Amino acid sequence: MAEEKRARLASLIRRVEADPFFLAFTLRAYAESEGLADRELAEQLGCPVEALDAVRLCRRPRPDAGFRQDVTRIAERFGLRVGELARIVRQADALTALRAEATGGSGVLRAARDRDVAPDGESEER
Repeated sequence: MAEEKRARLASLIRRVEADPFFLAFTLRAYAESEGLADRELAEQLGCPVEALDAVRLCRRPRPDAGFRQDVTRIAERFGLRVGELARIVRQADALTALRAEATGGSGVLRAARDRDVAPDGESEER
């Protein structure tokens, strides 16, 4: 029974990792960018590895004036380092924005393309 419950929890976490509403999305983006396993992520946050599942299911801190309050509340609830959680969320936000910019094809990352698209939709080699 415990194994079935664990499998359902793991399935839920995999689903919410694709939803920016949840901390699972943010923590995955950060951990992947840094090449961190759960153990290393938990060390940075100052919590046991077992606490990560519950943290992942939390709502992501609001990006506005409520950010600090949300980060503090989550950190206190799960025994995380407030400053580390705030830093991780901000870094993941920056990474997510850069990825969106890169896939959108505009802005600073556009210069890395090998070719431009003409107004008529045809590709022009440089």
